This record gives sequence, C-alpha cells and structure tokens, in this order.
Amino acid sequence: MNKYKSIDEFKKTVQRITEAETNDFFELAEMLGRDPKTDLAGANLNGVDLSGGDLRGANLRQTDLSGADLSQTDLSGADLTKADLSGASLIGTNLTATNLSSAKLEYARLSNNQGLSESMKFELNRRGAIFEDDYSKEEEDINLKAFKEQKETLLKKYKGEYVAFVEGKFRGNDKSEDNLRTRVNLQYPDQPKLIDKVEQKVIPMD
Repeated sequence: MNKYKSIDEFKKTVQRITEAETNDFFELAEMLGRDPKTDLAGANLNGVDLSGGDLRGANLRQTDLSGADLSQTDLSGADLTKADLSGASLIGTNLTATNLSSAKLEYARLSNNQGLSESMKFELNRRGAIFEDDYSKEEEDINLKAFKEQKETLLKKYKGEYVAFVEGKFRGNDKSEDNLRTRVNLQYPDQPKLIDKVEQKVIPMD
C-alpha cells in the first residue's frame, strides 16, 4: 500500500534518507514510516545489518535474510517461515518461540542463543546451521580444505550427490542431503562437519 499522500511528500522522504547521518536500518525504517515488525515479509534484506534490533513477534515470512547480521537481535516469537537465513549471523540471537519452519539455514552461524533446546539445535544443524560454540573456525576449515583438495575425484565419483567430511576425512555420500545429514549427525554428533553438493563450482574460502 502507498503510504505517501503526494509526490512531494515522497520526494521529501527520499531527501531525508539521502541526507541522514546514519546507516542504522531501524532508524532509516522509522524515517520511511515503516514498521520492521510488520512490513518486512517477503522483503530482500540480503546482507543487511539488523544486529541488536528488536524484532519480537515480527512477520518475516519468506524474507531474504541471507548473509544478514542478526547477531544480538531479539527474534523471540517472530515468524520466519520459509525465510532465507543462509550464511546469516545469529550469534547471541534470541530465538525463543521463533518459527523457523522450512527456513533455509545453510551455513547460518549460531552461538549463545536463548530458546534453543538440544533437540532443536540438532534439527537446525541437520538443516545446515553451524553452531560456533561447538567447534572452531580452524576445525571447520579442515573439512573445507579436504573437500577442495578432493574435488576432482569427487566430481568423477559423486557428481550431483551430497558428500560429508568429518575431521578432514570423507565420511559418506548420498543423493539426499537430509538422509546424509541424519546419518552423519548420528555417527558424529559432536564433531565439526561439512556436507555439500558435489558440483563444478568450488566453495570459496572465507
């Protein structure tokens, strides 16, 4: 719905945003007369800094939050059904009663989160989330390095399938990512792991 009564009002709002001495997303949203808790469903917020924000009970269904910084953000009671959180930072984020049904969580980073039981952590990890309090970046890179070093061999044997690496070693393959994650998580519940699809594209190092 158009919230501006005239083109002049719209131009003045644009000018205020252009001249604003802030990069704070929530302050800019207020200038635009937008409520982050109700107006962001389905929005493209790829890579946006939302850290430390109050998004309690927010409607973020199908919102693209890939690569976004949601660290220390309060998402308690928020609805993130089918949201894209791949690669997002959720360090210290409050996830109490947060709806993450069908949300994409590949390489999303979590740590020190309120509201997550061990069973919920297991489920999010199965869906690709990374819990940084479980292992270090160095341990993660051991698996990534092994994956890259064996890429040519993997392409010959398992192209189009998913493969798993744990402790820098190949631990299995499957055409189903979910099946492989379940199997590997049961065998190596506490170890850092990498599960990815064998494709021509190489995953870049951070």
